[in-house]
Amino acid sequence: MLAATQAQLYAYAADVRRTVSLERARRRELEQAYLDTVAVLAGAVEARDPYTAGHGARVAGYAVALAGVLGCSQTEIEEARLGGLLHDLGKLGVDDAILRKPGYLEEAEWQQMRRHPEVGAGILRRAPFLVRAAVYATATTSGGTASATRSGWREWLSPSGDGSWRWLTPLTR
Repeated sequence: MLAATQAQLYAYAADVRRTVSLERARRRELEQAYLDTVAVLAGAVEARDPYTAGHGARVAGYAVALAGVLGCSQTEIEEARLGGLLHDLGKLGVDDAILRKPGYLEEAEWQQMRRHPEVGAGILRRAPFLVRAAVYATATTSGGTASATRSGWREWLSPSGDGSWRWLTPLTR
């Protein structure tokens, strides 16, 4: 009787191991599909605005580096990377004539361009797995100072003379 129970437990353990292995493989496939979707979206933005080719990848690299320096978790670093790739997603809502216009934009054209961060955040908020990346679409840069929202607090960064960044307000982590 004990041997039969033990054999049944071993068979059950083997079934659990197989199921866990299959679920891990499915998770990897799902994660890859997720990353492929992000790549497609980033490619769509760059196809609409060829002037900024590679810009999303560069911003993603800066976001990852900054998140690493700030001591963010691996999950937060990945969110920063995805947010960097997709921060200009709202440009999909800007007229081609404005995106490709040579020379200076008129005030009405600038108004449309200035809406692209909110449009992008709105698009990202529709997909549950991209909601956390929406903050990167609405982060602003102006005069060398960047604002970023982290854990609901607004923190301001400014480049220092040595190429690093410094906090203008205390880190509220």
